[in-house]
Amino acid sequence: MYNIGTFSRITGLTVKALRLYHERGILEPRYVDEKSGYRYYNREDASRARVVVALKAMDCSLSEIRHVMAYCADESDLVGLLAIKQEALQAEIARLSNISFVIDRIINREREVTKMKEEGFDVEVKRVEPQLVISHRWTGAWMEIGDVVLKLRGAAEKEISGRIVNLCYNDEYRELDADIEVCMPISKTVESPWPCRTLEGGEFAVLLHRGPFETLGESYLRVFDWIEASGRKATLPTRQVVHKGPGPLLEGDPNNYLTEIQVPL
Repeated sequence: MYNIGTFSRITGLTVKALRLYHERGILEPRYVDEKSGYRYYNREDASRARVVVALKAMDCSLSEIRHVMAYCADESDLVGLLAIKQEALQAEIARLSNISFVIDRIINREREVTKMKEEGFDVEVKRVEPQLVISHRWTGAWMEIGDVVLKLRGAAEKEISGRIVNLCYNDEYRELDADIEVCMPISKTVESPWPCRTLEGGEFAVLLHRGPFETLGESYLRVFDWIEASGRKATLPTRQVVHKGPGPLLEGDPNNYLTEIQVPL
């Protein structure tokens, strides 16, 4: 017979854990001295303790361990429990993987913001000339822009003469019901389901933004801070000229996207 201290050394379970397992009916000692309250274990208890250690290593709860110790005679009886446990662990792995992905995106985004600041792009005033465009204006989500660009590009074909310009007519951010217009500069009017019009020119506060579209907010902050400090007034619609972005087939590296923010003055 082994006292609880010796049994703890044999099994690798702390005395505190052994007392808890006794209280919960998971691993009861072979004998308890009525006068002293000392617990004593034997070799068979050591074998049962190894099962407890193994189940604990598989992140089983106390209730699961108690069930196994009470009703499972051999490993074949564990198959159902282990299958359920494995499914739960896989779901947890997927959940943690998604969290890790979100954290990774935040870290990369903030690194790009820092990098963008260090590159030293400055806000400046720029005169933009009027230009002929084929365009589509709608109320919806920003993620729809890619599909609209493909349609406009297909309609204009060889007459495209400049970079895509995205206009936002809202004075606040809207995720799913934004008032958006995508404009594709063209060299001459084309026959298509999409209207052709002259996009007005004017004076704009502009800033080049390098990095994912998710980090544009930092550059907008710099532009609006500059406008306020200069005593000027921003108007609508704001524009985003995509100098480098996702292509028609490949998304490319978002860290290398280059977007010119234009805020009309």
